[in-house]
Amino acid sequence: MASNGFADLLPLRLSRIPREARSSAAAVLRSAAALRVQAGRTAASATTIEAAWCGFEEQSGDTTMAQIGTFTRSDDGSFTGQIRTLNINTKATIRPVAKEGERSPDYRVAANGVELGAGWGKQAKDTGAEYVSVKLDDPSFTAPVYATLVAGENGEHRLIWSR
Repeated sequence: MASNGFADLLPLRLSRIPREARSSAAAVLRSAAALRVQAGRTAASATTIEAAWCGFEEQSGDTTMAQIGTFTRSDDGSFTGQIRTLNINTKATIRPVAKEGERSPDYRVAANGVELGAGWGKQAKDTGAEYVSVKLDDPSFTAPVYATLVAGENGEHRLIWSR
C-alpha cells in the first residue's frame, strides 16, 4: 500500500460503500466485511458487523418516510405549504388546473412564481384514498423528483419523496 502520511496511524485502507448496493443495510454489511478482510481480523468480525448493522434487524413497525414538504388544502382545492430538502427550502403552491388532454396534469406546482412541477390526482386501489402524484423538475436538479402528496393528520398533507 502506498504511504499517505497516515500509514502508521491508520494501517488499513478504508472501503467505500459499493455503488451497486441497493439497501443501506447491505452496503453497511459489505463495507464491514471489507474492513474485516483488509484488517485480517476474525475475532472482532461479529462485533464489527453488529456495530455496522446499527440494530437494523431489531427495528420493526412504521418506518420514517422521506417527507420533503408539508401542505394545507384550501377551499378552492389548492395546497399551500413548504418544500424542504438539503438544497431547497421554499414556499410552494399546488394548484388545480383545467385538463388539456387525457394525460395532462391535474395540478401545477409553483415556487416563487416559477413553475416547479406538475401533479396528477390518483386514488389508491386498496383503500380508495385520494392522493396527488407529483413530479418536480428544475434545471438545478440532476434528475426529476417524484413525490406523493398524501393526507396526514389534522388536515395536514405530506409530500413524500420517492426515487
